[in-house]
Amino acid sequence: MNAKKILAVIIVLTMSLGLVACDFSKLPGMNNVNAEDKDNDEDEDKEDEDETEATEETEAADETEAADETEAADETEAADETEAADETKKSKETKTSETKSGNTSISDDWTETQFEYDGVVYQLPFAYKDAENNGWSFDMADYGYEDGYILNSDEYVYSTIDLYNEPAYGESNDIDVSIGLVNNSDKALDITECDIYSFDCDIKWQKINGDPMPSLTLPGGLTWGATCDEIKAVYGEADDSYVADSDNVKYTEYTYETGDGQHLILTVYSQDDEYIQGLTHFEIYNK
Repeated sequence: MNAKKILAVIIVLTMSLGLVACDFSKLPGMNNVNAEDKDNDEDEDKEDEDETEATEETEAADETEAADETEAADETEAADETEAADETKKSKETKTSETKSGNTSISDDWTETQFEYDGVVYQLPFAYKDAENNGWSFDMADYGYEDGYILNSDEYVYSTIDLYNEPAYGESNDIDVSIGLVNNSDKALDITECDIYSFDCDIKWQKINGDPMPSLTLPGGLTWGATCDEIKAVYGEADDSYVADSDNVKYTEYTYETGDGQHLILTVYSQDDEYIQGLTHFEIYNK
């Protein structure tokens, strides 16, 4: 009896020790569950990483594409602007007329207020000294101002100052030239230091094959003797026109103006055959 009890105790102790030493991780199914959980976790982590990486790559691609599109748009816009500038420059360069003197050209756009007179190209306003250096001058003593005449800043005189070029054309009254002057500086100046803003010339009493007269080229290539049809072909219909038709005087006057202080007046005479016909007077103004 005692031996059986002893044996039973030994068996119970042996079984208890076996249970304590058992590795639960080795039990059937236990290791698989843990492995699957681990694999699932790893797969999920990998998927998250892949999704994050894909998102970052997509965002980077989108940013790169947007940058490329912006750069391409900027380059296209710059190219368009350059092309437009080139076309404008080309347009301005091609729309010119050869002067009568043949040594240069002027714009066909009369609002540029360019003209060739007596072999020299001018553009209003220009310094009186430029005209004086080319032989055309005036003397304020003829108007009672022996000591000169002062214009304050922004002051001007109308087209009442007569220009002469006696060495080239003598004292003849057949060429009437008058100018208006303005002080464009910020200080008081003698009138001879100011700018010409209007230029008026009339040769209606110039006889055909008579005394020499100054050459003229207006924008579009018009010159002395131009007809009404030629003027309208170059400048279009005038903003204003006037026709004088009497026994003694027959002429048509065209006025073109911008509303911005620029105008061009052209007078076409029909008179005795001994005098020059057609365009015999012009006034160009830019103030």
